Amino acid sequence: MANDSSASATTDRQVWWLVFALLVAIAIAYRETILDMAGIWTHSRDYVHGWLVPPICAWLVWRQRGVLQRAVKHPDMRGLLVMLAAVIVWIPTQTLHVNVVAQLAFVTLLVATVWAMVGVGAMRHLWFAAAFAFLAVPFSEGFVPGLMEWTATATVGLLRLSGFYVVREGMLFSTTAGDFAVAEACSGVRYLMAAVTAGALFAYLRLATVRYRSIFMALAIAVPIVGNALRAYLLVVIGQWFGMEHALGIDHFIHGAVFFGVLMLILFATGAWLARREQRGTLASVQQHPDQSRMVHAQRGTIARPALAALCLIVILAGPLAAGALSHADARTGTELVLPEQVGDWRLRELDASCAPFNFLPDVQMRCGRYDHPRLGRLRLGLAQARTLDRTTDLLGANDRVVDPNRWRLVATRERKTTDGVMLAESVNLAQTGGERMITWHTYLHGARATPSRVRLIGESLLAILGGHSERATLVVIAAENPASDETRALADFADSLPRLSRR
Repeated sequence: MANDSSASATTDRQVWWLVFALLVAIAIAYRETILDMAGIWTHSRDYVHGWLVPPICAWLVWRQRGVLQRAVKHPDMRGLLVMLAAVIVWIPTQTLHVNVVAQLAFVTLLVATVWAMVGVGAMRHLWFAAAFAFLAVPFSEGFVPGLMEWTATATVGLLRLSGFYVVREGMLFSTTAGDFAVAEACSGVRYLMAAVTAGALFAYLRLATVRYRSIFMALAIAVPIVGNALRAYLLVVIGQWFGMEHALGIDHFIHGAVFFGVLMLILFATGAWLARREQRGTLASVQQHPDQSRMVHAQRGTIARPALAALCLIVILAGPLAAGALSHADARTGTELVLPEQVGDWRLRELDASCAPFNFLPDVQMRCGRYDHPRLGRLRLGLAQARTLDRTTDLLGANDRVVDPNRWRLVATRERKTTDGVMLAESVNLAQTGGERMITWHTYLHGARATPSRVRLIGESLLAILGGHSERATLVVIAAENPASDETRALADFADSLPRLSRR
C-alpha cells in the first residue's frame, strides 16, 4: 500500500510538472499578448487590478492542493479541442490587434491546456480559479459609453427631481452653478471592475450556495453602477450649494474615492450578513462534496498523456507561427493616399501635414487638408490608412476618439447617412478650455463597403483575412470647427460630394 501511495504521488507530480511546462511554453510563445495585457494594467488606472489576478489564481490552485492530489487525473481530448478553437480565434485577432478578443482567447488557451492534461475530475476543483483568470483581460472598455449615458441620464433625472434647473446636451449638462460633463473617467467602470473582482473572490470564499453567491454578485454589479450616478449627483449638488471650486479639481477625486470606499464597506458588510444568514439557514448550508472523480472509471476521449502533451504543444506553437505569417502579408491596394483637389463646390485650400486636431496614430499614413465653399464656409478632411495589414483597424489613438481627447471632450454621438445611403458617425466635441466646438463625421472604407463602426470593420477584416484577401481600410473624417447653425448642411453637402478614395 505504501509503494502504491508513493507511486501515485510521483505520477501526480509528473502530471503537474507537465502542465507547468506547457503553461511556460504558452507564456513564451504568446508573450506579445501577455505584454499587451501587462501594459494596460500598468498604464490604465481602470485595470490596475489585473496585476493581482495571476497571483490570486495561483493561490486559489494551491489552496485546493489537497483535493487535487486525491482527484483522478485523466487526459481529456475535449480540452484539446477547446485549445484548438482558442488558437483559431487568437490568430486573426492578434494579427489585427483586436486585443480584447485575442486576450480572451489566450486565457481560454491556458484554461483548456490544464483541462486537457488533468481532465474534468480535477478541473471540477479549479472552476473558480479558471473563471477568475478571465478578469485579467481588460474587457470593460466597451461598457464605458453605456455607463456614461446611464450616469448622465440618472444624474440629470435626480437633479430635476430635486428641483434644480438643468439643461442637457449629450454628456454635457448645465445648471445655474456652471457646466458639467460626464467624461470617460466619470463612467464608473473603474469602480465597477474593482467591485466585481473583489466581490467574486468574496462570494467564492465566504458563500457556499448558488443562491447567495448570485445575490451578492448582483449587488457587486449594481452598487457601483448606481453609486456612481449618486456620486455624480452629489458633486453637482456640492457645486450648487458650496461653489464649483469644491465640486471640481482635487476635491472631485477625493469625494469620489471616499464615496466609493463607503459603498464598498456597505457592500461587504452586506456580504458578511449574507454569510451569517447562510450559515444559520438550513436551506443554505455549506456544501462539501466528496471526491467523486474516483468514481469516474472511464472518460470519453482519453489517450496516453505523453501523446496528448505532444499534440497540445503542436497546437500551442501553431498559433504564433500562423500569426507571424499573416503579419508579414502586405496589402493588395495599399498605395499612397491623395486628397481630391475639388469635392463638388468645395475646393482644397491648403494641406495640413500635422493633421491636427485629429487623433490619428503617428505611424499611420495620413493626409489632411482644409476645404472652402463659397457659401457654406470651411471644413477639414482627414484620411488615414495603416502602413501594414496587421494595423488596418488600429488607426486612432487614445479611446478610439476621432479628435485629440486631451484637447476635446466628447459630449454627444449619433449616426448620419448620406443621400447614397453611406453611414457615418457624428461626434460633437467641446474644447477642454475655451468655448470652441467641433463636429466630426467619420466612416471606414474597406473594399466596396463603408461602416462607421470599428467593431464591424474588425469583423469584416477578419473575414477578409480568412478568405485570403488583404485590403487595408481607410478612415475618412470630415470636421467642422467652430460651426455655425448650418454645420449639418455643410457636412452633409461635403459627404454627398466626396468621391470614393482616390489612389495612384
